[in-house]
Amino acid sequence: MKLIIGLSFIFCGNTFAVNKVIYGQDNRVNALNSGIFWQHKSAAVASMIRKSKLKEFASYYKASTFMTLGEQYSLCSDERFYSEPVLSECSGFLISPDTLITAGHCVKALPYPYNGNPEKMCEDFVWSFDFTQTKAYENKVSLKQVYNCKEVIEAKYNFAHDYAIIKLEKAVEGVKPLKTAQLVDSTELVVIGHPSGLPKKVAPGGKVIDTNGSSSKFYAALDSFQGNSGSPVLDKAGDVVGILVSGKTDYIYDEKAQCQRVNRCDNNGKACFYEYDYVKGEGVTKIDVVLDKIPAGIDNSLSK
Repeated sequence: MKLIIGLSFIFCGNTFAVNKVIYGQDNRVNALNSGIFWQHKSAAVASMIRKSKLKEFASYYKASTFMTLGEQYSLCSDERFYSEPVLSECSGFLISPDTLITAGHCVKALPYPYNGNPEKMCEDFVWSFDFTQTKAYENKVSLKQVYNCKEVIEAKYNFAHDYAIIKLEKAVEGVKPLKTAQLVDSTELVVIGHPSGLPKKVAPGGKVIDTNGSSSKFYAALDSFQGNSGSPVLDKAGDVVGILVSGKTDYIYDEKAQCQRVNRCDNNGKACFYEYDYVKGEGVTKIDVVLDKIPAGIDNSLSK
């Protein structure tokens, strides 16, 4: 893919923690339009939302405030999902009926007043499994399956490890936890989550760029963004091989149009619109690293 002349970078992000990008064609689709197989898999994926953004009713929550993707990131109006609501901050997925896995920086790297305090994060955020609506109708984004965090069992965030294991207040109803599998470098990859805080998306067509040897993380070409952090990265059989934790720059400034556009690279992570982005690809924590840390008392038999 050719570079677009006139695009330039306007902000510096923490590429270790949050930035992601589009590789080749943008393969993101709304979870409800992804086909029955991937709809079932996506049911186990949750969004992490601040309680302060929600209003509780008798049987559901509704967003009390949100911005559209275009408003949040000053996007050009022809960018995909421009008018969809942005609500969540990270993604996660069920590994047992009441245990969720996400990225460690979603717990440990939140700014003030959290400052690495997992108890405060657990108190102020909830996890929703049905943030799938695709349009913002008069500030009515309803959420039925919302679960409080009971405990952060473990959270690691450093250059070697980036993962968190969270106990929910109760088992998630009607949802089957995801199974796990060993990474095979030739497999097709799929990422499911909430790119830029959008309603749930499924992005197939990914691939491994670098298995990174014995490291706890590998690199892949995956269409993902800030907000996908904690998303499950699955093989084509629908089994989790890793957790999305980092990547390339999300958005870049189009000087001519005076708005931001999605950064794009080729399928090998090269020829990016932002030419100074030297990150290999999207960073993914290998799932084996996390499974070894799940306490024996947690029923994660489905993941074996």
